[in-house]
Amino acid sequence: MKKNRLGNSHIEVSEICLGTMTWGQQNNEADAHSQLDLALEMGVNFIDTAEMYPVPPKLETYSLTEQYIGSWLKKKRDRSSIIIATKVAGRTSSVPSGPPGLKWIRNGPRLNKEQIFKVLDSKKTNICFNSTWMNKMSASDLIALAGKYTVARMLERDDFHKRYSSSNPISIHEFLYPLIQGYDSVVLEADIELGGTDQKFNLLVGRELQKDYGQTPQVVMTLPILEGLDGVKKMSKSLGNYIGITDEPEEMFGKIMSISDDMMWRYFELLSSNEQGMVSKWQKDVKQGANPRDIKFELANEIIERFHNKGAATRAKEDFITKFQKNKIPDQVPEVTIRVDHQMPLPNVLKIAGLVQSSSEGMRMIKQGGVKIDGAKVTSTETVIEKGSTVVLQVGKRKFAKTSLI
Repeated sequence: MKKNRLGNSHIEVSEICLGTMTWGQQNNEADAHSQLDLALEMGVNFIDTAEMYPVPPKLETYSLTEQYIGSWLKKKRDRSSIIIATKVAGRTSSVPSGPPGLKWIRNGPRLNKEQIFKVLDSKKTNICFNSTWMNKMSASDLIALAGKYTVARMLERDDFHKRYSSSNPISIHEFLYPLIQGYDSVVLEADIELGGTDQKFNLLVGRELQKDYGQTPQVVMTLPILEGLDGVKKMSKSLGNYIGITDEPEEMFGKIMSISDDMMWRYFELLSSNEQGMVSKWQKDVKQGANPRDIKFELANEIIERFHNKGAATRAKEDFITKFQKNKIPDQVPEVTIRVDHQMPLPNVLKIAGLVQSSSEGMRMIKQGGVKIDGAKVTSTETVIEKGSTVVLQVGKRKFAKTSLI
């Protein structure tokens, strides 16, 4: 099949693009894989999808289209020859074909004041949006800002340097990001800017720009990046290895208890207010035979008391002991009711019940053996829950929900 260049890129795509907007509504995963195989056989290498597919958008089918494509791609050896075009959902409240808001997309609200003021004193905090000044900036203003930094200086940033040295492309807008972040410091006349160690270059750009604008350069303070629950990658919501400051106490307690015994000391170092002498004593106790679990209890209690209260920390510990050390289904299990036409795939049920962040995470947990229905482990990602059923769902060791489909 004839291929054409995609825009100004070097990507070659087939003249025919395979659309997938109803996959998960009008077909199943096996059908989708068969259609993809046929399209590839006929020379189609261009596949179109979207975050909100299938349509019409519904909570119970959300993201199935991309899941089907993703599971098919895992089986393909030459992923680089297949081009996927996808779209994120915008202001979904105006979508005429679906419920107002489509609030299930990307798990509801983003960062808000409630979360911010869990960490900062609201009486001493002003929240500023850089759109206040960036929206007023003209094209000539932006060019003038870009003229204050050279390409050579930009290439001092480690990731830019590595990409340039290996002939990997760097887009112009990527150079603009440090400049705009630095310009924020100029507008705010910042005295101090805090950031992770991965932001050091951008923070220093702010210092240089302040000099150019006749200001005293800000003090830059960097903090180490905290590893996530996996102990390897940085803590990130998108990676699913995070502890949210607005998580329920029981959820927060269970996540903290799941970190490795070795990683526990890193969490004490970066998160705990305990004196280093006390932490050193605990480390010595563990080396002499103390159970690391008991020390981890101290960490969990401290963190939950900080973001909730002492009573919540105590109850969360009791809940943890009931669930895991006594291996019981707790007496108080959240109840969820879901309206369906006939049935719903289990990964979607897990998502709606709040047991996973996304249906794709639900599929992953099933494959890892981390999902149970009424105490029985689920082994198939094709499992469905029928209308009229009431089941107790469990994900991992910490999450339960009594779920009814009506």
